[in-house]
Amino acid sequence: MAKETRGRHKAGAERDEAAAAAEAERSRAEIAEATAAKAAEALRYRKLRYSYDDIAKKVGYANRSGAYKAVQKALREVTREPAEELLSLELETLDVMQKALASRLLKGDDFAIDRALKIMEQRAKLTGLYNAKLDDGQLGAIREALLGFRAGLEEVDFDDDANFSGPQPPEGDEPEAGALGS
Repeated sequence: MAKETRGRHKAGAERDEAAAAAEAERSRAEIAEATAAKAAEALRYRKLRYSYDDIAKKVGYANRSGAYKAVQKALREVTREPAEELLSLELETLDVMQKALASRLLKGDDFAIDRALKIMEQRAKLTGLYNAKLDDGQLGAIREALLGFRAGLEEVDFDDDANFSGPQPPEGDEPEAGALGS
């Protein structure tokens, strides 16, 4: 009988712990939601040209510094998603350009190599690669991605138009180096 009672108490305690954890999680979510709503309201007031002191009073921040920080964070959140979408679109465009050069790259075409290097430079600038401090794990991941890209290129038969529907490089000779004013 005592064993059954201990078992019920243990099960009850586990239910209590699970309920407490769920309540804490719900509380964190509610706090985060309230904080986001407060920051959105602060941003709305700032768009209406309210001072940070006035925003702090209206929204309930302790001082102008709290209002300022909330507005700045809200601005970062609002602009981050469109910026990420634009970056993704730009990187996809660079991929298309580089794939269009692939058959000429594999043949060692100097002009195509030059264009590919410029595309790679632009990709590095957009992704912040030049400013990044990479560790060995990140360098390994980059190396693997590049090797995968290269392997994918080797599998494509660029001479078979049925298998390659991407942009085709122009036919004919490339312009002389000095022909473009360089």
